[in-house]
Amino acid sequence: MNATYAAAAALAVLLSAYGSFPANAAFISRDSLLRACSAPNAAQRADCEAYIAGVADTLMVGGEGTDRTLCLPAHARLRAVRDAVVGYLQTHRSGPEISAASAVSTALRGLYSCPAR
Repeated sequence: MNATYAAAAALAVLLSAYGSFPANAAFISRDSLLRACSAPNAAQRADCEAYIAGVADTLMVGGEGTDRTLCLPAHARLRAVRDAVVGYLQTHRSGPEISAASAVSTALRGLYSCPAR
């Protein structure tokens, strides 16, 4: 099993363990993720961070070399990235409900795009 599938499996187990998201495994909405990110419950906030980390890791692995679209700073900390993504999602919340994966991907690329080569 390669690292991408292992990370995705671990993320799925983590997200299902706390039950903070709707049961529909095929679609976690942007608003469900935002609720988890701002929940008073530490486990739900951890779900939020894990979800954002999973999307970031997927984008980083999927774009090695010159095709890379996401460039996190070397000093980036997960909590700071989570706060930036949540801020971006709250600011860009207009329009129809979309999947959390799409929203987080757009936020990460908007916040941490790679310099033009």
